[in-house]
Amino acid sequence: MRLTGGDEWVLIGVIWWCSFVLCASLAYITAGITLATSLLALIVSGVGAVTVGTRYAFSQQTHAQREGVFGTSAIVVLAACIDLFLLSLFFMVRTDEMLRTPWVFPVSIGAFVLFGLSTATLLIGRHAPRIVFTPVLILHCFTAFGVALISFRYGFGYDPIIHQTAERYVFAHGRILPLQPYYIGQYAVVAALSFLTSL
Repeated sequence: MRLTGGDEWVLIGVIWWCSFVLCASLAYITAGITLATSLLALIVSGVGAVTVGTRYAFSQQTHAQREGVFGTSAIVVLAACIDLFLLSLFFMVRTDEMLRTPWVFPVSIGAFVLFGLSTATLLIGRHAPRIVFTPVLILHCFTAFGVALISFRYGFGYDPIIHQTAERYVFAHGRILPLQPYYIGQYAVVAALSFLTSL
């Protein structure tokens, strides 16, 4: 099964975005975010995405080779079941309280593990028929981006103010010391995109 023209560009776009986040995060850790490191992250991730994406898109593997033993549709349905379980879990533990941080949320570690498992099963089953894969992918994206909307009715309290201040500080000074693993991707990407777009 070969990717169509539109699918190739979607694949290249997804690979580029993921590569950009990784490159910007690496620049943040090593040298700080500046206009030069932002441009370097943009160029390296773009070249890597086009190289990897076109190589994969034009590979001559047959659909039968990719299908594997278990069948991709069943694997994608498993991902849907995991996502539906996560959504029901988020509804069950919904809170009206203001939280200092989402990391103390009762199901945070288990939810991350289950979401990672769901993502892995989607990657394995990515060659399932579109009629099966597309709705499950939409459900998966809603699970990823809708968790805060479902679980925290009033948000995290003062959390957005802290992050916006940190993003401005990273833009002005390159990075925040001491380096912490939390939110590196967010701070690096927001500061890099601010440099690249002047917004």
